[in-house]
Amino acid sequence: MSMKTEAQRQMVNISVMDVKEVISKLEPEKFEKMIIDNNSQIIVSNYFYVKFSGTSANRVVKKLVFPLFPEIANVFAGFEGGEQSHGRKCKVDDEYLLHLISGYKIEATDMDIITSMTDVFDYPIEVGNGRVSAPQHKYFIPSMTGRHECPQCKGEKYITCTNPACLGKHEWACPMCRGSRKLKCETCNASGYVMCKTCKGRGEEKCAACSGTAQVKCSHCGGDGYVGKPLPDGSNKCTLCEGKGWHLCNECSNGHVKCDPCNGRGEVKCHDCHGTGQVDCGNCKATGSIVCEKCYSDDARLGKIDCPTCKTMGMMGELVFVDTVITDHAIERIICKNAKLNLISDQQVMDCSNKNGKTEILMVNINEEKIEAYDDLSSDFALAIENELGIEKLTFPKILKEELFYELIPCVHTAYRHMLTNTVHEFTILNFFNRPVIVFHSEPEQIQASVGNAMKATGKLFGKIFKTKSYEEKEDKKKEIRLMIYVAKVDGAIQDVEKQIIAENIGSLEDFTNAEKKDLFGIMSIKTLPELTKEDVSFSSNANIEQIVKDLVNIALADGNMNINEKEIIDRIKLLMNK
Repeated sequence: MSMKTEAQRQMVNISVMDVKEVISKLEPEKFEKMIIDNNSQIIVSNYFYVKFSGTSANRVVKKLVFPLFPEIANVFAGFEGGEQSHGRKCKVDDEYLLHLISGYKIEATDMDIITSMTDVFDYPIEVGNGRVSAPQHKYFIPSMTGRHECPQCKGEKYITCTNPACLGKHEWACPMCRGSRKLKCETCNASGYVMCKTCKGRGEEKCAACSGTAQVKCSHCGGDGYVGKPLPDGSNKCTLCEGKGWHLCNECSNGHVKCDPCNGRGEVKCHDCHGTGQVDCGNCKATGSIVCEKCYSDDARLGKIDCPTCKTMGMMGELVFVDTVITDHAIERIICKNAKLNLISDQQVMDCSNKNGKTEILMVNINEEKIEAYDDLSSDFALAIENELGIEKLTFPKILKEELFYELIPCVHTAYRHMLTNTVHEFTILNFFNRPVIVFHSEPEQIQASVGNAMKATGKLFGKIFKTKSYEEKEDKKKEIRLMIYVAKVDGAIQDVEKQIIAENIGSLEDFTNAEKKDLFGIMSIKTLPELTKEDVSFSSNANIEQIVKDLVNIALADGNMNINEKEIIDRIKLLMNK
């Protein structure tokens, strides 16, 4: 079956019944709780998985400009001579010249081809062993290839020194010292002296003998003022210190002596300039002049440097050639033929695709070999990818060969109402016919703890203790829902009409605690229902019992008749109620 035929087979209207059938097979437990209205809006988006492989060629004109070093000049001679020797364009059979030039880290630059010279692209694509060869031979353009005088040095090989301080002078007076070789000493501000660090500029320092107190202990009496033991009349008082125990220091004046390092001046000679106030100029190393390190000093080349363009060759070579680059492409894309679905991504669709699908050759455009085998879909897909890659069929960059596989992945989006929670939720079925995958965009049975739930649980406990009317009504409601589920499930599957009746009777589960909700969800999901007990059918009033029995009978008759299993379960419920 062709790709297009398979795609057309799937391009059909999808009904609500088709959607129900898929969900019932893939998610039977969830389907039991889903109410999908027969008038629900079904949105179908036709996604296509596209796998593309191809080969393209691009031809660009490149220019190499290089110094004519002797080894290069010898080889380059074979490229000279213009159109007279080589014609409009000429094949480069040996790329040794390009190898030599690349050794000097010289790279070719792209050129805008002259309109009148577009024929330089007109030569065959090289093929070997049934495949496009890579690499392809280059073709040079003789009319644009040759040698010329270096535009920077005009063939002189050297240019004036480009050092802005030199500009060809080679040697000049030092701008720092103006040729004097000396500079003002910054340490002493040219005074020749700096403050004495020992006395901090005071010119004196503390006396070492008296520690700056200006007095010393009396050596005669030892400092107590008496010679021997003191007498009542004081006759043995020390005569040297007159009984004071101390006398003035003879070594200093008021506790200070003259600073020795600076001899009392408060300053010493500057250690940088040795008192001269000047230091040698570091910029010129005390020579008074600067010699340029960049340019030559000999008479023939004074103030000159090597020409950076021609590297002192004086002549430049220029090679213009056409280079062909072959590129292989392998691309996977998801393309939507109508409105995309907001809640799914291209990657989700991609994950459902047949990535092993075999590509088919749709186009060959190599020299004289021409093949085209597009259908309207593959033509559109190929063109979209060509535009993305920036390649064309007629001009360079040119697509030479392309293969394609595509697969329709119809994706269906709609919504349902959850039978127990009475809430609406959306879902999408990816790849509806072949390998369907259902994506539910929300989870109605996802229960989260909250302050409100805690309050409901507290209210339930309070109501249970005091038997409040609201508590009894809620308990009756919960038991009624359980019994409805029993009757609906007893024949093996809950019909849509039964789901509708149960949902209408439930309304919502807002008043129930999380534990109660889990219990009801569990009853819906369980395959084998537990045996009913007297507690399951105990209600707060006879009026409630009568109405509940009527509701159960309505569910059993919803599909037109009451089967034996439904009758038996209702009879069992009545029997338990009457015990």
